[in-house]
Amino acid sequence: MIDIETMGQTPSAPIIAIGACEICALPETFYRVINLESACEAGGVIDPATVLWWLRQPAEARDEFKPGDGDEIPDVLLSFTRWLGAICPDMNQLVVWANGASFDFPILTESFRRCGMPRPWHFWNERDYRTIKALYPHLKADQRLGKHNALNDALTQAEHLNWLLYRQHQLETRVLWDSEQAACYLCTSARNFAERIACKPDFPKAIRLADVRGGLRWKAEEVMGWAESRREKRAA
Repeated sequence: MIDIETMGQTPSAPIIAIGACEICALPETFYRVINLESACEAGGVIDPATVLWWLRQPAEARDEFKPGDGDEIPDVLLSFTRWLGAICPDMNQLVVWANGASFDFPILTESFRRCGMPRPWHFWNERDYRTIKALYPHLKADQRLGKHNALNDALTQAEHLNWLLYRQHQLETRVLWDSEQAACYLCTSARNFAERIACKPDFPKAIRLADVRGGLRWKAEEVMGWAESRREKRAA
């Protein structure tokens, strides 16, 4: 999970902090503050409205970015690239999340470009936490770490995403499938499922629902488990 703080909202915005963490129980973390002058010298364009927004934020958030503080942006981007490479050496496997694919990723991509560095991930591996969050508006993130610190925001978002994906898995696996849904999951026809799969002795037992068209239903979680056991037997 990546989060940035900036002095603008467009891809040309100067970045003033980068925070990132793995999405797991005990994540490795990255946090660096960037010197604003350095970010502007590298082509970043300050947005006055964003500066005014920062002036309205709590003192603890503003204090992270005192004049003259922070490191040179090329050094931070290089350090960030190395950190990502250390936690995931295979760039093809590196999946990155952010709170809004139209904000963090374009700004970071443009900053890498202006500094003459390649973006250290593939664009097709970018994921949007904001979209997942919008699917569960009643499940709020725990803001105990506070807001507008790039690392704290990344940690909060990663924890929340983990919880949302867990809840989504619970919902998906606790539903009941009819024969067509089970057949679709097993990549076969409904007829083949009914005649050759559902009748197997080791296949999960169907639930017969009264007053429901089709009658028979299977627990999705059990069908998934059966399919996984078959794959394991073939692999062995």
